[in-house]
Amino acid sequence: MSARTNGLTGHATTTNNGPNAGCRDDRPIAHGTCAFRRPMSRRRPGRASSGGSPGNFAQLSRRDVDVGRAGSLLFLDTEVTFPNFVPKSTGLDHGPFAMWLVRKMTPRRIVGLGAGSGYSYFAMCQAVQEARLSTECLAVDSWTGEERGGVPDDSVFEAIAAENRQYAGFSRLLRMTCGEALDEVEDGSVDLLEIGRLRFGEELKQVFESWCPKLTSSAVVLLHDTEFRDRDIGVHRDWPEIRERHPSLEFRHGRGLGVVFWGGESTEGLRDLVDVASDPRDSEMIAAVFAALDGRMRSERALAGQDQRLADLEAEVADLRDLQVRLRARVNESGTWRDAIDAQVEEMNGLRRELAAERNAPWASVRHKLASRILFYLAGRNGLFSERRRGKFLKSALKRDPNRSIRDLEPEGAVTLAGAGPDDRRRQEAPSQRQNEWTFPTTVMVVSHEASRTGAPILALNLVRELSTRHNVVSVSLGGGELIPDFVDASAMFLELDRRKMPPDLITQKIMEACRRHDISVAFVNGVGSHHVLAGLKSAGVRSVALLHEFAAYIRPKSVFRDIFSEADQVVFSTRITLENALARTGSERPVNLHVLPQGKCATGLEDREADAEERLWLDSVLRPGGNEDRDFLVLGAGKIEPRKGLDLFIETANRVVSGPDGGRFRFVWIGQGYDPENDVRHSVYLADQIERAGVQSQVQIIRATSEIDHAYALADLLLLSSRLDPLPNVAIDMLLAGKPVVCFDRTTGIADFLEEAGLGEACVARYIDTAEMADKIRALAKDPAHLAAVAEAGTARARETFDFAAYTRQLEEIAETGGPKADLLAADFERLRSSGVFRLDFYTPLRSKVTDPDEIMRTYLRSNRSGPRLRKPAPGFNQLIYAEEKGWGKPEDPFVEYLEAGRPQGRWQAQVIDETAPIDDTALATARVALHLHAYFIDEFRDILARLEANRTRPSLFVSAPARQMEEVRAALESYSGPVAALRDVPNRGRDIAPFLTEFGKEMVAGFDIIGHLHTKQSRDLKDRAFVETWVEFLMENTLGGPKGGAMLDRIVSAMVSAPDLGIVYPDDPNLLGWSQNRAHAEQIAARMGIHDLPEHINYPMGTMFWARAGVIERFLSLELSWDDYPAEPLPYDGSLLHALERLLGVVPGHDGLRTGVTNIRGLTR
Repeated sequence: MSARTNGLTGHATTTNNGPNAGCRDDRPIAHGTCAFRRPMSRRRPGRASSGGSPGNFAQLSRRDVDVGRAGSLLFLDTEVTFPNFVPKSTGLDHGPFAMWLVRKMTPRRIVGLGAGSGYSYFAMCQAVQEARLSTECLAVDSWTGEERGGVPDDSVFEAIAAENRQYAGFSRLLRMTCGEALDEVEDGSVDLLEIGRLRFGEELKQVFESWCPKLTSSAVVLLHDTEFRDRDIGVHRDWPEIRERHPSLEFRHGRGLGVVFWGGESTEGLRDLVDVASDPRDSEMIAAVFAALDGRMRSERALAGQDQRLADLEAEVADLRDLQVRLRARVNESGTWRDAIDAQVEEMNGLRRELAAERNAPWASVRHKLASRILFYLAGRNGLFSERRRGKFLKSALKRDPNRSIRDLEPEGAVTLAGAGPDDRRRQEAPSQRQNEWTFPTTVMVVSHEASRTGAPILALNLVRELSTRHNVVSVSLGGGELIPDFVDASAMFLELDRRKMPPDLITQKIMEACRRHDISVAFVNGVGSHHVLAGLKSAGVRSVALLHEFAAYIRPKSVFRDIFSEADQVVFSTRITLENALARTGSERPVNLHVLPQGKCATGLEDREADAEERLWLDSVLRPGGNEDRDFLVLGAGKIEPRKGLDLFIETANRVVSGPDGGRFRFVWIGQGYDPENDVRHSVYLADQIERAGVQSQVQIIRATSEIDHAYALADLLLLSSRLDPLPNVAIDMLLAGKPVVCFDRTTGIADFLEEAGLGEACVARYIDTAEMADKIRALAKDPAHLAAVAEAGTARARETFDFAAYTRQLEEIAETGGPKADLLAADFERLRSSGVFRLDFYTPLRSKVTDPDEIMRTYLRSNRSGPRLRKPAPGFNQLIYAEEKGWGKPEDPFVEYLEAGRPQGRWQAQVIDETAPIDDTALATARVALHLHAYFIDEFRDILARLEANRTRPSLFVSAPARQMEEVRAALESYSGPVAALRDVPNRGRDIAPFLTEFGKEMVAGFDIIGHLHTKQSRDLKDRAFVETWVEFLMENTLGGPKGGAMLDRIVSAMVSAPDLGIVYPDDPNLLGWSQNRAHAEQIAARMGIHDLPEHINYPMGTMFWARAGVIERFLSLELSWDDYPAEPLPYDGSLLHALERLLGVVPGHDGLRTGVTNIRGLTR
């Protein structure tokens, strides 16, 4: 019996020469993953396979391919994953191949022409992201007005743009034709070119040949629709000619795909594919493999759809059963309440007699009402009277209370669930005693989206219990759950309003009725799912505090956070990371009514029960199988089995630790609900396969949830919080308070911020989803017991200070008390703002605004400050968000109103304003050494800049950069300039205008000049954006140089900078408030290299990167020593790059160095 290698399986395939020769082996090639691997003998034992996302792998059997020629496919050793993004209008063909090709090539740049619905393009983007490649991607299409295969409106582009957001760091969308996009891409820079479905009138041959100069010598071109016969789509006509001229491979399934190997070179990863493609039989084998993959993916998608439909049906059945239980409970209740109704009728007759007596003595009723109010007040003063005395006050108050006869009436719409247990029967027979105790003079409301025993409802229940010590609490649940009896016992009144069955208008009505009936003073609305009640609270004039714990990234609809910002009076996030995520998703700067406040440790309600000895013994056997002699280092993970919890990252980290030095002493155990590899084909089966393939079954386990989780904490050495998105998980808080360390990934959870603030970032926080660094941190903690103990002690001490629920509740009350109903605050602010006379209508009002009423414009400003999303400045030289940051968030007054009433104090929020009336100092102009860098990419705008310079007396020395193709026109235009031209150089199309400024000319300008300017030309090829850009350019040029509206603004800027040596930078004051956006991470890295380690939350900066600055400020940026290769190549993303970060740091560095900022403003000019 001899063995040969099967490159498809990564295992040895046996050739049987014995009695059973010729028997066919139909075992799967790869279980749970479509991985074309090298032989196992070449792989290190115990290592996990790389790449691939859980739930997106396929299985192939030997029936799918010709095993006899499998040896020719040894080079297919890269895992093939399935695309996540599958538009409904697109066939599932060639996506897996595109992803495999990206992983194999590791291209520097990908361009997708005719990207259409984005299926293939986003498959490649997904591969770039999963493999963590430094690849730039560009998609080109009009995404509108298509005559075939698309929707003739903007809905297609909106869907594409939404999907592209997750890849915005490296992917850019261009709405233009293939020909127009040629100017956006430099020659010899494209490694992978995809030509999809072209527009009517665009021929494949013409597009292909026009893009050939853009290709590298080892590029690959993908041509779609080679098998599609259509008179308007001529790919099938041009493909044979292209195939004859270049090495190629063709997939005939679906609509066909042609693969062209361009040039004379091939990357190392593709040489084998090029060789194999030359053999027709091997080509057919490769095509058969990927055709089988496409078929398998279609099958799995269909199966997943059936699974979802089945799950929906099961949910409906569960709802029906729940309704059946409710109805039976109601029937059982009816007999009990019939007796109660008879008793209430008798009591009502007594009340009628009592009412007649009261009418005969009205002044006595008035005295009783006043006395009850006073007695209620005295009963609530904890620090003034003993508990016994306050009890007597309360008894007397209740006796005299005019509302005593309706205190125990249940409001319309309130529902209390009843079960079959003895406690529930008691509750049916007699309403909860707590419901009848309206002890305090103030009543508050707490709203929970449901009453299940999960994080948010448990927090709401804890809030009810804590508030009940000093307020009457009406609790509202918008769904059912096992915690309803606990809510009933803890509340003065409990309402259940089922958000799934009640229309929003009815919920609003019920909330308004409850607020009026019980005189609610403030409502705490817990969780995004409870936002349905905000409209009713607003209509009732009740102050609302929304408590948000969720990441906006996984909340739908996406508009819900913006709605909450608008409806709620105050909004409290539990972590900074969730706040930043919400602002990024809503496109907002931070409204002033947003706060960050971590919640305290929540009691689950299970703490007082007796310990389950049998459960603890089971945990001992699983977590510490060696008993008292067990010295393994136990790493715990916990949470429901779902992708958000990052269980695959937990396993990957465990594999790295176990495979490393001293790996045998570690044990990793995940505790959570939902692990079922036999039946759960969505998650569990892939997790089990991951553990099996890594070969770590003996040291990595997933076990069921346990009621004795605290015992598990006590047995563990450390908690690995592997979540991808997890705001402030209770498991981490509990572990910290149990005296054990917690490690996590940066930018995934609020626990990362907590650990950083506790000084534990270096020991406990790994880079974002970097399992290798996480493994190093775990090994370091395990290796040094003293260090481990110190980290645990520091974390526990900080957790006790931070996660105090009583203190958390007090702070929520303070937030509610310092504010008020938003409408009342806005009205008060409006009167003060209007009377001040300093609000600049011409500056604040957008250029094309349809609102002309001054009062309404001021109200819009005040509303947007409290609700977002688009914020603008009220006057030049003032930033209200910086003022709020420095003075403290959440004050009742608008920041600008408070600033005015405080006497306009000086601070970082204020900048010197240089307007069109500022003085011009001829002496200053004569002595100042001024240089100006101009980046002349568009010649018409360059000529305009030269004309504006001539309107000033200042003649700066010009340093001009331009692309080589523009040099002659730029040189000719410069002949009209009457000042000195220090340098004119052609530069590569890299780093936009910043690279020529800093890297090409920076040192020369700093060495010879005191004041340095930087301007560049701007233009838009998009007709929709053209008016916007032209308005912006006019705004920038008038403010930095001058013109018909601003006059000699450059002379005024130079005069101001010469007369004030501490004026470090001057730039146009843009009325729009924009901050770090997606650039903070980049900025933090750059700032650290400049010695700046604490960046402010809100900033002013030269929006558009046009400014005048002192040489010392520019010198700070030159210290970075940026080379041309440090700048990202075109095309750049809209946001989140080195250049965007440098633009924002220009507004930070001068202040850090003790210099002031100046801004320019011209009355009547805005944008």
